[in-house]
Amino acid sequence: MSKIPEGDMLFHPELYIIQFSLLQSWIFLLVGMSFWAVKALATFYQVFQFWDIKLFYNQALHIADHELESVTWREVQKRLVEAQAEHFMCIHKEHLTDLDIYHRILRFKNYMVAMVNKEILPIRMNVLPCLPSFVFLSHGLKFNLEWLFFKVNTIATTPGCHCPQISALSGPKIRCLG
Repeated sequence: MSKIPEGDMLFHPELYIIQFSLLQSWIFLLVGMSFWAVKALATFYQVFQFWDIKLFYNQALHIADHELESVTWREVQKRLVEAQAEHFMCIHKEHLTDLDIYHRILRFKNYMVAMVNKEILPIRMNVLPCLPSFVFLSHGLKFNLEWLFFKVNTIATTPGCHCPQISALSGPKIRCLG
C-alpha cells in the first residue's frame, strides 16, 4: 500500500479507517466503559475521603473552610491534642503529644526506611561487578511493597499460617507470623 495524500484522508476516510465487526466494536466499547466505570468509582471514593477530611477539620478541629489557607501546622497540632480528649482518636493514650502525631504520620515511611537500612528489602542492584551497587526503588515496587506490608495483613496473621516455601527461599530475613 502506498502513502495516502493528506487531501484524500480528509475527503475519503474509507481509505484509512479499519472496519471492525460488530462483536469487536462491542468488546472495545465494553472494555472502555469498564475502564471508565472503575475510574469513576475511584474518583467518587476519593471525593468521599476528602469530604471526610473536610468534616474532620470542620467538626473535630473547629477549623472553618476559609481558615484552612492561613492556619499553621502548629495550630493544627494544638487542636488535634485538644480534640483527643473529646473524640478519642488514639485509643492507646488519653493525651496526645506533638511527638505522637509526628510518629503516627511518619510510621509507614520510617518502617520502609528501616527495612532498607537493615537490608531486609532486596532493592540493592549490581549492574556490573566492577561498579558499585545502588538502591533502586521504583514507584511501582514501592506501591506493591506498601500494599503488601500495610494493606494486606490477613494472610500472615491468620492463625495456623505456615509459610515454609517463603521461609525456605528467603532464609532468615522473612518469617511467617503464624
